[in-house]
Amino acid sequence: MRQKFLLLTAIATLSLHAQDHRWAFNFGGGPTFSLSDTSDRINTGYNFTLGGGYFLTKHLGVNVDYIFNGGDLSSTILKAAGAPGGYAHNWGFGFNPTYRFGTERKFGGYVTGGYGVYTRTANLTRPGVVPGIICDPWIGFCYSGAYYADIIYRSNSTTKGGWDFGGGLTYQLSDSMKFYTELRYYNILTTTIRTQLLPLTFGLRW
Repeated sequence: MRQKFLLLTAIATLSLHAQDHRWAFNFGGGPTFSLSDTSDRINTGYNFTLGGGYFLTKHLGVNVDYIFNGGDLSSTILKAAGAPGGYAHNWGFGFNPTYRFGTERKFGGYVTGGYGVYTRTANLTRPGVVPGIICDPWIGFCYSGAYYADIIYRSNSTTKGGWDFGGGLTYQLSDSMKFYTELRYYNILTTTIRTQLLPLTFGLRW
C-alpha cells in the first residue's frame, strides 16, 4: 500500500512539473564569428550550446548555459608560428539572468546576460602517420595499421572568467516547445588579448 502511495505521489509530482513552465531547457548550434583582435587569430567557426534554468516569475528567471565554440586558426597566426595547421576552441559555463517577453504569443523573445568561467585552447597541428585499428566494412574485419592524420604537436590552454549579453527570438511550435534564434556577445578576460566571440545559435527551447 505504501509503495502504491509513493508511486502515485511521484506520478503526480512529475505531472505538476510537466505543467509547470517555470523550468526551462534549451539546446542549439550555429556559426560563431570572431571579433576585434580575436578575428585576426581565429576564423569564423561553429558553436554548440545547451542549458537549463528556472523562472521565478513568468518573465524573469536564471539560466546556466554550457557553450562550446570551435574554429581554425587564421593563416596569419599559422605563418607566424610556422605551423601547417591549427585550431582553437573555447568552452565553459555561464550563469545568466534572463528576461522573456511575449510568453503567451506565437512570437516572443528574451534578453539575457551574465558571468561565467571559460577555457580557451589553441592547438598547432601537422600531418603525420599514427598507428590504429582500421576496420573495413566490405570485407568485414579489423586489423592493425597506420593512417595519415593531423597530429597536435603544440598546445596551450588558459581558463579565465568572462561576461556575455545578448538576446533571442522564439516561435511557438507546441504547448511546450519553441524554436529560437539567438545572438550573444562573449568577452572572455584572457590575458593581454581578450577573446571576443559572437555566436549565432538556432535551436529548441521547452
